[in-house]
Amino acid sequence: MNFFLTRNFYLFIITIFILLLTVSCEPEIVVAKNKITSEDDAIIGRTIDKALLNHIDTSSGISVLDQQTYPAIYTYINQISQSINGSNSFLALGVDSQGVPYNSNYTPTIRVVDQVGNSGAFVLPSGYIYLYKDFLKKINFEAQFVPILAHLMACSKNRYGIDKLETRFSANFLLGLALGGTISTDAGSDISSILDALENDPYSTDIVDILDIEAEKTVCELGYDVQTYADWFIQQSNDNVKWCHQFPRSLSLENYASHLFYTVKDSLSCNGNIDDGGYPQFKSLLN
Repeated sequence: MNFFLTRNFYLFIITIFILLLTVSCEPEIVVAKNKITSEDDAIIGRTIDKALLNHIDTSSGISVLDQQTYPAIYTYINQISQSINGSNSFLALGVDSQGVPYNSNYTPTIRVVDQVGNSGAFVLPSGYIYLYKDFLKKINFEAQFVPILAHLMACSKNRYGIDKLETRFSANFLLGLALGGTISTDAGSDISSILDALENDPYSTDIVDILDIEAEKTVCELGYDVQTYADWFIQQSNDNVKWCHQFPRSLSLENYASHLFYTVKDSLSCNGNIDDGGYPQFKSLLN
């Protein structure tokens, strides 16, 4: 009896050992990467930025203002971006829809583009902000420029550019760039298509509502008059300025202006100065 028990026991041990050996010899299952990280953003942004600069350089009627030739233009924009970035309202951090933390050390890379008649501005992943010169010439006061730049900076910091590109193309397209891929020359996924998405595809109204709140708080904290921006936005929207169409709101233009004038101005005590600041001098450099 004991013999059979002992033999069965050893057979049991041998069977377990064989099973464990079989499992350990199976090839390791590699889980596919399907989440775009903030580290990926940097590679994706650099890849698109490089392709865009090359596209602009080889196209007629469009150019990027050189920073060494126009240092005052870039100095002024960078000074305003530093003020925005240093405000407590702009540093309200969290995580995006994929659980990836927002970038807490956000410093934008500015590109000013000269193309006659283009009234747009857009962002690339990882902090690249493209501003068209003719768009900047439509702004009159620093109190108008600050919320515009704050919207663009918040889009980048909160990684909404990734969402926009993923919606137009796909997560696999972006992951391919993050893994060292190059931008295709095929129609529909070439640099012209990417530029079209960045310039023209609107953000969702939910995202715009979030951007508005962050920009409003930042503008008020920095002591600007939010109504000045509201008046500018309504005028430019009615004039069909391209940048405005990227930010559709759940409110009508009139209701949005009313919201800024009554709700924001009262609740945040946002009745600061119109504050020309250095914008008139900056604007003269664009002519």
